[in-house]
Amino acid sequence: MQAEQARGGAPSDEDDEARRMRRCLALCRVGELSRAARVLDPAHMAPDSEATLQVLRDLHPEAPSVLPDWLPDFHPDDAFQLDPDAVRRALEGASRLLAGGLSGMIYELYRDILLEHPATFLPFFAVCSHMARGEVPPRAQAALSSCRLLALAKAVPDGPDGVRPIAIAEVFQRLVSRSIALQMRDAFQQFFSPLQFAVSTPGGCESIIAGIRALLDADPELLVMQVDLANAFNEVDRTAIFEELRAHFPALIPFTLTTDVDTGGLPFQAALRAARDVLPASARQLLPPFHQLGLQAVPDVQERLMRAIEMERAEALRESLGDSAGRARLLSQTAPGAGAFLTAVPLMQSLRFTHECFRTALRTRLGLLHPAIAGVRRCECGEELQEGVLAGQHLMRCGRGGERTLTHDGIRDVVFVILREAGLSVRREARGIFPLRGDETEGRVMDLVAANPRGGPRLLVDVTVADPLQAPVTAAAVERGHAARAAEAVKTAKYSDHSPDDSLIPAAIETFGCLGGQFDSLLCMCAQRAAALRVGDES
Repeated sequence: MQAEQARGGAPSDEDDEARRMRRCLALCRVGELSRAARVLDPAHMAPDSEATLQVLRDLHPEAPSVLPDWLPDFHPDDAFQLDPDAVRRALEGASRLLAGGLSGMIYELYRDILLEHPATFLPFFAVCSHMARGEVPPRAQAALSSCRLLALAKAVPDGPDGVRPIAIAEVFQRLVSRSIALQMRDAFQQFFSPLQFAVSTPGGCESIIAGIRALLDADPELLVMQVDLANAFNEVDRTAIFEELRAHFPALIPFTLTTDVDTGGLPFQAALRAARDVLPASARQLLPPFHQLGLQAVPDVQERLMRAIEMERAEALRESLGDSAGRARLLSQTAPGAGAFLTAVPLMQSLRFTHECFRTALRTRLGLLHPAIAGVRRCECGEELQEGVLAGQHLMRCGRGGERTLTHDGIRDVVFVILREAGLSVRREARGIFPLRGDETEGRVMDLVAANPRGGPRLLVDVTVADPLQAPVTAAAVERGHAARAAEAVKTAKYSDHSPDDSLIPAAIETFGCLGGQFDSLLCMCAQRAAALRVGDES
C-alpha cells in the first residue's frame, strides 16, 4: 500500500511471524491460552484485489433493510434504565486483548481508567445510559455503529478460496450491548428457552453436542443434518426482529435502532469514494487505493489525513484574512513545530512555563493584545504603535527595550544545553573566531562554538530572531519561513569570512516559532546524537 511503501515496503514474513509471537506471548501472560494458540495459526487475508471487494459488495446487498412503518415514530412507554453494576461487570468480564474498532480503543483502556477511578466512572456511565436509551446524535450514532471490515480467505472444498468478512465493531458500542445482555440475562434466557442455546445460555454449545450424541446413541438409524445459512446477518428479516421486540422488549427498540447498521454497498468505502473529490489535494495523496481500505492496516493514515485536512483549513483561514500581517502570522505559526510548546509535557523544570510566560506566549500565538501594553500608543523609541498584535511584536524587536535581548539570550542558552546533551564541547560568546576588520579591536562575537571531542569541523552557531510582521510583510504573507530565510542570508553574508574548516549555522527562528531550515537541521542532528549517546553508540 502507499503508506507502507512510504515507510520502506510492506511487512515481510519475518515481521509477521515476530508480530504473531509477541501477541501470542501477550495473550499467554493474561491467561488467554486458547486464543494464544490460534494466533500461531492465523487465518490468511483474502487477496487484495477488486474481486475481493466485489465479493464483499455481494455479501452486503445494496438494497436497504425493510423496516416496519410504525418504527420511526415509536417511543416506549418506559425508557430502558441501565444498571451501573451491569456496566462494571461487563468491563470486568470482557475478554482481554480483543481487537478494537476503527477508533483503536480496547476494553483494557476503559477498564483501567474507569474501574480504578470511581469519579471518572460516573460521567462514563451517564453516556452509556444515553446510548442504552438510543439517545445518540446521528453523527455519533454513525461513528459508534461503524465497523472495521476485514476480508479473510475462506477455504472452499474442491474450489478456489472464498471470502469470509469479519466486522469488528466499536468497543464502546459492544460494551453497552454486553451490559444490556448481562442486565437482561434472566429475561432473555426465559424468552428464548428452549429454542436456542446462545444468548444468555451458559454452556449452550456443549448442551447441543451432548444432546446430539445422546440422540445418536439412542437411535443408530437417526440422520443428523447441519444447515448453514449463508450471509445470515445481512439477510435476516429486520421487520420480524422489531416486531418481536415491540411485543416482548419494547424498551430495547431505541438502542437496537442505533446498532442496526445499513451495510448496503460497504458505506465506509463508498463514503470515502464520495469524499475523495472534496478532500484537499494534500490529503487525497495520502489515501491508498480504495479496494485496499479495510483489507489491511494502513499505518498512521488517520493521523496524516487529519493533519493534511487541518493544514488545508488553516490555509483557507489565512487566505480569508484581509490584512497581510494576519496572513503572515498564521503562515509562520502553522509551520512544523511552531506550536510544540502547547503539547510539551512539563516532565522537567526546563520544560515548564510560569503562568505569565504561558499567557504571553498564548496571546502572541492567538494574535491577542497583551494587557501589559493596553492603552500604550507610543514606544520609548518614539515609534507609534499599531493596533492589535503588531504593537506587541514591535516591543519584541525594539532595541530600546530588553525584550529582544532576553529572547535572543534565552534561545541561545537553550541551544547551548542541547549541544552539550549531543556530546559536543560548547563555548558561549566566543571571540577570536574571525579576522579583525578595519578598526576592530576585539573582533566579532559568535553566540556558540561547538566542537566534537572526536574531531571534525567546529560548528559556529549564531542565533537570530526574525519578525515576519516587520515591514514589508508582503513576502512573509505568501511564503512560509521567508523572514527566517532572509535572516539566514544576512548572517551568512556577515560571517562569510569564517575559516573553511568551520561550519557556520545561522540559527534563525521567527517570533511565531517557525524555524529556519539550517536551525531545524541542527536540532535534528543534535537529537540523533543525543539518542545515540543514550544507547551507547557514540559513532
